[in-house]
Amino acid sequence: MKRLKKQIYTIRHIIEGKQLIENELKYRLICYGAAIIHFIFCVCMFCMKASIMGYYNVFIVFFYSYLGSVMVEKEKFIKIQLLLFLEIEAHSALMTFMLGPDFEFMLYTVALIPGAFYLNNSPTGEERHFGRTLMLSAFVMLSYLIVSILKPFFPVYYNTSAYPEIRIGISYFNIFIAFLLLFSFSLLFALETGYMSVLLEKENMKLGEEASFDPLTQLWNRRTLTTAVTNDINLMEHEDLFTVVMMDIDNFKRVNDTYGHDVGDEVLVGLAGIITDEVREGDYSCRWGGEEFLLFLHGARYDTYHAVERIRKRLSETEFESREGEKFGVTVTMGMAEYRYGMQLRSIIEIADKRLYFGKTHGKNQVVTG
Repeated sequence: MKRLKKQIYTIRHIIEGKQLIENELKYRLICYGAAIIHFIFCVCMFCMKASIMGYYNVFIVFFYSYLGSVMVEKEKFIKIQLLLFLEIEAHSALMTFMLGPDFEFMLYTVALIPGAFYLNNSPTGEERHFGRTLMLSAFVMLSYLIVSILKPFFPVYYNTSAYPEIRIGISYFNIFIAFLLLFSFSLLFALETGYMSVLLEKENMKLGEEASFDPLTQLWNRRTLTTAVTNDINLMEHEDLFTVVMMDIDNFKRVNDTYGHDVGDEVLVGLAGIITDEVREGDYSCRWGGEEFLLFLHGARYDTYHAVERIRKRLSETEFESREGEKFGVTVTMGMAEYRYGMQLRSIIEIADKRLYFGKTHGKNQVVTG
């Protein structure tokens, strides 16, 4: 019962496009579905006194039950597929010759071609095998052609004219099942294609994020920030202003040499967290390289200075701890420059960098605005 509930739950998720149908469930459904269909044929054959075909269908019921239990459990999916195609072709041809073409058994062969493409090109398959797809499709078309050519030369073995209701019922049943198979293979292919498209889109987004962010600090990297700022510059109007802030952690090499690079990384992450807390939505921040960070803040220097000063003050008040438990602190020096309409981006970054250098050589732990 638990297994049945799990499979029903899985089927619901597949229909909703939330997961792929695994090979085990896929082939189990096909085999057990085929066994049920042949059981119906078995009853109909005995009702029409077509005993040979009745016993044949009894055998096929056990055949598919074996495939759906033992062979699926052993994951012999390719063998199951080949046996499935051989049996359907043989059954369709035999039923057509024994009962006549009015029963529409050859329609099953038409449904096998999309089945071949689906089963051999599904994302859950052992491998994508286009050659096997073409081979099975050619086999189906050749079988259909041979039966169509030969059936006028073979008299119908069983006279079923005394059972018109059963004949009509089987005919409509075969038409329904054939179109149901066509619909099912097409639907499953569409669902799996849709699922893989969503998965690919998510993977591309993930790769895009990984390519855009510094893996340690989770701030933008230099390329991403430069692209974003360039786009903003292209949209700037004459009255728009923003401030460039270049910052560098003071004596960072000493931190790495004294406490190790792991602790140095914690300092970088700590500063990145403070920056994220203090910058406003719409402002940009990135790890420029090493212990250097670059900010682009919308507004003039006097509007953004207090936020920059808060970053400096918070870092200077933050305590870090070495692996031995020793407490220590770090400071940061910053250079600010105001970007106005028409200026070169590289030039304004150089101005901020020069002011940073001035702060480094004149006491550190300060914000240099001009």
